[in-house]
Order: sequence, then C-alpha cells, then structure tokens
Amino acid sequence: MTTNGTHPPPPPADDVFLDLNDEGKAALADFAWVGEQYNLGVLAAHAGQYIAVVRGQVVGVGSDAAGLRERAAREYGVPPGRVVVSYIDSPDDLEPART
Repeated sequence: MTTNGTHPPPPPADDVFLDLNDEGKAALADFAWVGEQYNLGVLAAHAGQYIAVVRGQVVGVGSDAAGLRERAAREYGVPPGRVVVSYIDSPDDLEPART
C-alpha cells in the first residue's frame, strides 16, 4: 500500500483483453471492414464525406457525422453507438510518408 492509502496499479498485462458484447464486437468488425475497403480503394467515391456503416455495408453518406449516425441508427434499428461513422480522406488530402 502507498502512503495515501491506495494500492499501486497492477503491472501491465502482455495481452490486451476487451470484454465486448455482441454489438461491440459487430462495431469493431465494421471498423475493420472500413479500413480494408478504404485500402482497396472501394470507398474512394465517398472521399471528403462521412460514411455510416452497419453490418459491413455503407448505409449512408453525408457531411454531418452526428446526423448521419442518428439517421442510420433509426433506419436500421440499432443503438447510435453501433453505427460506425468514418470520414473518408481524399488521397490528395493525405500527406506523403516521410522517409
């Protein structure tokens, strides 16, 4: 015990563990899907806008992230936190890698 009466934090674990419910797992899968699709160039048509994704599908596109999330949640019957909203960068907006 430390002098202020609290216990020191445990040492960091070697593995990271997330205790996600089904909705959290599905949202994490959708985040991964967005990254894969972006890297393949599939989402290039949406450059400069936000996309909303539910169950591995783009379900909305727009410039208002919050409105897009609310609308997609309402239309697909999921909690707003379940809707993955991601801004799609234009390749022209990205800085070249520094070497």
